[in-house]
Amino acid sequence: MRHRIQTLLAVAAALAAGCAPLVASFGVGGDEPESFVLAVSAGEARRAYELVCPALRFAVPFEAFRSSVEANPFLAAATGVTINSYESGGGLAVVQRGWLDATSGVTAASFYLSKDGDGWCLTGVEIGGTPALPAPGTAAAGGDRVAAPTDRARLAPALRSEAYRAYGLANPATRRYRMTSGGAQPAVGAQRADLLEVGPAAARFRIVRVGGLAPLGSLEVSLERDGVHLVASSQGTVEERALILPATLATGATWQSAYVIGRDATATRYRATDVVEGRERVVTPAGDFDTIRVVSNATLEVGATRATVRTVVWYALDVGSVRTESATTVEGETTQVVVELVAVEPSS
Repeated sequence: MRHRIQTLLAVAAALAAGCAPLVASFGVGGDEPESFVLAVSAGEARRAYELVCPALRFAVPFEAFRSSVEANPFLAAATGVTINSYESGGGLAVVQRGWLDATSGVTAASFYLSKDGDGWCLTGVEIGGTPALPAPGTAAAGGDRVAAPTDRARLAPALRSEAYRAYGLANPATRRYRMTSGGAQPAVGAQRADLLEVGPAAARFRIVRVGGLAPLGSLEVSLERDGVHLVASSQGTVEERALILPATLATGATWQSAYVIGRDATATRYRATDVVEGRERVVTPAGDFDTIRVVSNATLEVGATRATVRTVVWYALDVGSVRTESATTVEGETTQVVVELVAVEPSS
């Protein structure tokens, strides 16, 4: 969750800079659904893949994507899309619903979109009520193998730290969250921790985020003896590893976290001091949790924009983050963002 907050801060900084009113006013999505459908039917799977949000592409290899969409008989025979319903999720997430015309008939279609810079990207497609995109983490030739949930039993005892349990890596279930920024309508999305590989001294996990959480990006983290480290992000190249959570989360524990994502003038630069303030009971829509409260005070630079950020995260062991409150101040204007756990779905 700690570096879910990193990407959350980038979103918050953009909102504080004055983008929110424009997005909210015109937040009905673009023409990506039609472009996606016609690209698939034309046999241009790569072009369709580029319309999918980076966070999802990060977690779904191209070959798995192509196999899934080309196997859908309606998509393969599509001739057009008609959209007659728009549902806004606060400007950052939109659902377009209608129907798909194909040589094989007509069927209902739903397209889930998230804001991606100045445009939109797809986080989900349902044709006839059935998901058309492969589930994040689907293996493909030459791609990463997602380990079975039972593979967590292979983790060395030294890796089963408080950080492992608090960051949600011990739990393979999908967690659903509600993200609210200012007075906007909440955006609902999902997150899951996939175990990619296990070694004697470290394990690698992919944090997959979809739906309303897609703007926050997906991550890869390395679980090591000293804690959890950020090593990759769907939002750009991670230039330096960063400590997300130390292995032991005793009250008063303090550490520094700093990283750079991206190489050009729009790179995200983050530097923070983090401290465990203690234990606290928290009530969320998903239930009551005994948590570890972690507070961060940071500076964030995205291109020429500089912000100060205060973030509070409540972690529940063997669940992950259950609530996050972030206040980002840019040029004297503060934006509040809250992310809270709504439900934990049993792992399949």
